[in-house]
Amino acid sequence: MNVIINGLTVSTLDFIGDDNELKHNFRYENPVRLNFVPGTITIRLETTKGSRGPNLDHLRVFELRTGSFIGEGVDNDDRFILTNGITNNPSFCDRMSGQAEDEDAPVFAIHPTLGILQWDPRLILEPNTLSNPLPDGGGITKLVTGEKTKCSNVERTIFNEEHCVMTQDPNACKVDADTSSIEISLDRINLLNLFDLTGRYVYSIMGLKVKQTEFSYEVDHPCTPGFRSRWEKGTPICSNPTSLGTNTYSSLYKLLSTSSDTNPFVRDIVFTSSYVCDSFDTDVEIEIQVDSNCYTHVHNEHMSVWDLTYWTEPNTHPGNSVAEQAGKRHPIKKWLHDGKHNLWFPSNHPTDQTFDHSTNRWDVNTGKFEYIGRFGDSVPFIDLPNELRTELVADYYGASVPGSALTIVCGSAGEVANKPQLGSNFDLSTNLFRDATTVRDFGIQRESVWAMISLFASDQLRQRMAW
Repeated sequence: MNVIINGLTVSTLDFIGDDNELKHNFRYENPVRLNFVPGTITIRLETTKGSRGPNLDHLRVFELRTGSFIGEGVDNDDRFILTNGITNNPSFCDRMSGQAEDEDAPVFAIHPTLGILQWDPRLILEPNTLSNPLPDGGGITKLVTGEKTKCSNVERTIFNEEHCVMTQDPNACKVDADTSSIEISLDRINLLNLFDLTGRYVYSIMGLKVKQTEFSYEVDHPCTPGFRSRWEKGTPICSNPTSLGTNTYSSLYKLLSTSSDTNPFVRDIVFTSSYVCDSFDTDVEIEIQVDSNCYTHVHNEHMSVWDLTYWTEPNTHPGNSVAEQAGKRHPIKKWLHDGKHNLWFPSNHPTDQTFDHSTNRWDVNTGKFEYIGRFGDSVPFIDLPNELRTELVADYYGASVPGSALTIVCGSAGEVANKPQLGSNFDLSTNLFRDATTVRDFGIQRESVWAMISLFASDQLRQRMAW
């Protein structure tokens, strides 16, 4: 089945639009409009003039042949709830993250009778009642969502203490626990560990060039205002230092020598308006002596750590099918399978120069990958990409154990699970004329809750003082 986007038949769904300077996905202002063409899927983007459309680097379209649906019919829209999950395409779910985020690309399903459906993620509310508190206090959910979801463990009070329980769950969170200090060093061992724990292909990228004459490619000069350049530490003494003008040398020397960058392998500097360079210094291939270190100007993503799993999937990296047809190993997967943490971009192919790649190919594809940090850096667990913030990773690095092995967990009255079969509505009404599902009153929903607690909660003195 062909996929047609804006009239263009494609097998790899790349970004659509003229504004792609950002590496991250972003929410789009208008929905995607879907139209049928016999034998094909046509996806046409309808966006306001000047607004940005969705990043479709990771857009998913799959066939949904089975499934039990319940129709909502809310606001004259056809909404359907899949009650038994996707059963005919488990591999599709394996490629998706366990948590949906605002920046995620859209997911579409083709159903034989309902047509094309767009997935609309919903909140899952877990039961955390007085008599049945969450065993981990919501700890693992807090961790895998990067603390966007907070700890559900309620502080023990005179109103709930008789129902609180002691748990040995290693994921249990405390009311005042802070896991933001848990950091993971981006070294060889941990890159291999992340692959073993998640199956994600996380690499330190090597082989990117600052200059390729045969491809008319070069990075910006380090003296470009606002440009972040990267410099690799080498031997104590430069064997062939670049001859630089006085102003250029002075500026680069000061930026490198006063940098607070603590990475043991590379140093990043940003050229600001406070510095000047000599106009005749235009070559981007620079080697400079700074005190007892020799620094070489390298590509600004040299030794960056990326999740390159996207390039391991079918119809993404052109070398995948070429290697398969030639009976060779997967060009992206094989390195980690061999216990190697570096992925060498073939700017200079080791066996056949006809396969040399322009570094520009890397530059234009980075929006498809998740950036993690630089090799040698330490990154907070909560800053890992969504796909790497898993329960197994949290357990392995101790991010889920903020304190002692024993934790008291408490629930709260009325904190029950939602029922997906009832739809996605959440309604709170103080009377017939103030309905939180209307546009006018939805904004005061939280104020209504607070007001009712202040007026009618059991602890009258404290609540009314707050009022």
